[in-house]
Amino acid sequence: MRWKRATDYAGGARPTVADGTVYSDCHHGLVALDAVSGEQRWERPFGDPTWSTPAVVDGTVYMRSNGWYLRAVDAATGEERWKQETGAAEESSAAVADGTVYIGSDDQSLWALDAATGEERGRLRTGGEVHATPVVADRTVYVASEDDFLYAIHT
Repeated sequence: MRWKRATDYAGGARPTVADGTVYSDCHHGLVALDAVSGEQRWERPFGDPTWSTPAVVDGTVYMRSNGWYLRAVDAATGEERWKQETGAAEESSAAVADGTVYIGSDDQSLWALDAATGEERGRLRTGGEVHATPVVADRTVYVASEDDFLYAIHT
């Protein structure tokens, strides 16, 4: 074993690794750890629970907190860049492609936000809550909804 670190969740944290850093939900926020040593690089408290897996793209970590907010955090420093309300959804994590962040919501929508600013670019309404994490490939976003349909949206 290289290292271990206590988390505040009975089910465990949801880590992502990028550029030698482990990013994970921890202590009602986000923590960055050295992937080799486990040494903490920084911690960003959100003041509310986190339930999603962080997505790291182009030096930014995208993560949902308290179900309602999607946050963008500088991957090197932990400084919050923006926070945007996206409707409640605890299970959906963000997918990022071509400057757009996609995330599912309990408001029966797939949200599309500008990755740099957090401003809403659009919303696809489905017939059910979107708990699934979207996947982006070949300029198409794929996501499942609680209406028992899988959606493919060309971007």
